[in-house]
Amino acid sequence: MNETEINSCVNCGAAASKFCSSCRVSKYCDRTCQTKNWPTHKISCGKSGIDLVVHRAGQLLQDLYLAMREAAYDTTIASVKEEGETLIIQDAPIDAGKLARFPNELMRSDVQKKMALTAFTCEDPLVLCHDIFVQMLEGTGLQVDELRVATKPTAKKVRIISPCGSWETTDYNHVIIRVKSTDGRAWIVDVTGPQYGIFKSCCPESVYMKKYVLELKKVYEFGTHKANYEMRNYMFMHISWGAMEKIEATISAWKSDTGRTLATLLREPDIIFQKNARNLMSDSKRAVDRFVADVVAVEEPDTKAKADSVPKEDSKKTDDAMARLKKDHAAQSPIPEIERLLKSASVQDAGYAQAACNDED
Repeated sequence: MNETEINSCVNCGAAASKFCSSCRVSKYCDRTCQTKNWPTHKISCGKSGIDLVVHRAGQLLQDLYLAMREAAYDTTIASVKEEGETLIIQDAPIDAGKLARFPNELMRSDVQKKMALTAFTCEDPLVLCHDIFVQMLEGTGLQVDELRVATKPTAKKVRIISPCGSWETTDYNHVIIRVKSTDGRAWIVDVTGPQYGIFKSCCPESVYMKKYVLELKKVYEFGTHKANYEMRNYMFMHISWGAMEKIEATISAWKSDTGRTLATLLREPDIIFQKNARNLMSDSKRAVDRFVADVVAVEEPDTKAKADSVPKEDSKKTDDAMARLKKDHAAQSPIPEIERLLKSASVQDAGYAQAACNDED
């Protein structure tokens, strides 16, 4: 988006320098334009508008994360079944650094799919989607924190059975986002809640804490988990970061093409918001699918023809880059979310995963 678009009146398109005093996002050239635009703008302005923005932000953030997660899935699922309210996922061995197709055909419902995609990925959205969430809340003046909580026993949960053991999502602490307004209202954004049977991506903090939280373990400054992960080099995180970078590039292109920002998108009338959000999601999914296809093609060339189609010079650069990633990966202790994916994992590694997930430091 260029400087002209940023400083344009949302009503007439002329040069503008005055923000709406309530939301501090929409700009106008004068009071007349603001008055004319009020029937549209009132839907997302003021107290009710901030509530709408936060709920939409939570849902769009979850949609983007799940799209990335599905495309860049990192384990092979052999089978899925339900025992009561527990979703049991049987993993098959997979080599380190390999991706797997997410088995939609094994999922009996959208509920099962979301539970499988979010299992043991509590911290990932805070790492991968941090910058996108910042864009969504631009100009709102909202305070954002990261919370580590112990959850109450939940009706639904996921049990993973892998070559190195089995464990359940409810055995671990959970990481969520808290958003607070200057007037004292607060919301919880929980992108990976489905693994606990929490399917609302956003709800008032008081409701969430009463219903789902046994104990608030720690409050972190927003961005803490992203900073911690950036200090490490994990292969799957590199792949996920690469996929999310493609989504961020798609958002940047969408902003330039439409003259919108994520902050203004979240304030549009519902029919317009739904249409533009769908278009943005479609473009993001295509970008991630292309990225993942390239990664898989490089790591697992299927035919000699495919190998011959890659210039030797480019192929060597790619091989060198992947070798560095694997070396970095081997030098680090696996993170809890991907440890179960490694063929060489041991039962002792599973113990490390639980200790790391429950660490309060």
